[in-house]
Amino acid sequence: MVIQEITSLDALAEIGPAWGSLLKNVRTHTIFQTYEWVSSWWEVYGKSSRLCVLILKEGEEIRGIAPLMLRDYKVLRRLTLIGRHRADYSDFIVHKDRPEDYRAFLSHLAFGLRNYDEVMLENVPETSPLLHALDEYSPRFIIKKHVIDVCPYLTLDERTEEILRNIERKQSLKRKMKKLSEKGTLRFRHYSDQEEMEKALGPLLEAYLQRFDRANLKKRLPLEIDFHLELLRRMGPKEMIQFSVLELDDQPIAQHFGFSYNGVYHWVKPGFNPLYAEHSPGVVMLYYLIEHAWKNGYREFDFLRGKEPFKTNIAEHFRQVMMVKLYRSFPKSILCEAGTKLSRWLQGGVFRQT
Repeated sequence: MVIQEITSLDALAEIGPAWGSLLKNVRTHTIFQTYEWVSSWWEVYGKSSRLCVLILKEGEEIRGIAPLMLRDYKVLRRLTLIGRHRADYSDFIVHKDRPEDYRAFLSHLAFGLRNYDEVMLENVPETSPLLHALDEYSPRFIIKKHVIDVCPYLTLDERTEEILRNIERKQSLKRKMKKLSEKGTLRFRHYSDQEEMEKALGPLLEAYLQRFDRANLKKRLPLEIDFHLELLRRMGPKEMIQFSVLELDDQPIAQHFGFSYNGVYHWVKPGFNPLYAEHSPGVVMLYYLIEHAWKNGYREFDFLRGKEPFKTNIAEHFRQVMMVKLYRSFPKSILCEAGTKLSRWLQGGVFRQT
């Protein structure tokens, strides 16, 4: 077996088909590990970093992929998984029947690569075999790991109808839907046309940022639009996007951009018109989405990271994700922690670990 390093997007595109085939057999198989998601993120946000994707090969067969990138912060050089904190789940891509391939990657990080000071892996699922491999490989690294967040989720089964009734009752949804219907024709639907979805992206993302990051709206909005357009271009034809709208007389009052992948519906980007806030259009939209996912055979509705009450009041299960940091020596770990603090101070808080 050999490990090769990919440093260009063109070279990455060449292994796209093999990437997709391997991912189907990975234990932590999620939308955020797909070639489509990773390449979309890199296209928009990767310009300040260098690709450092590791490919484990046996002959011509690709046995594993570590989708890494390298960023030089001047005070330290950090290897991270592509997508960083934007990927709600991240992991190496290794066949579930070959956990020893995780150790091959760790060995290469310990003895092969010399161009980094710190490895920082964000949002690794608690079920990842990588965490077990790290325990076995601990003499080679200083390892720091802790739970960084949780992802609430619903299992969609025969109990889902009861869950929907509870949402309906607790949120007084029938009354709110009736009030909305008195103002016009209320309709929930999915955008099906690529051009229609592209046109709807800007208003949705602006509404989302107005609510959650208004201070950085002007800076973030163009990048967010570019990123989601890339997702639409790469994922739309493969039916990996679920873009929904709640309309009143054909005018959007709530929208949601989500993912559909491997039997899981992912709650990603919601937005609503604040003029209708008293009628909770976002909750109405969520009700319709869960109902849609259940009736269309999805096995899970994943709210992704965050413990917001609207998630935890509905979800029945919680999946932890981990932050993992690796250093080749104890002094190196001390220097990197100091470098992180220094860089934060010099950049006035711009430097972010998460």
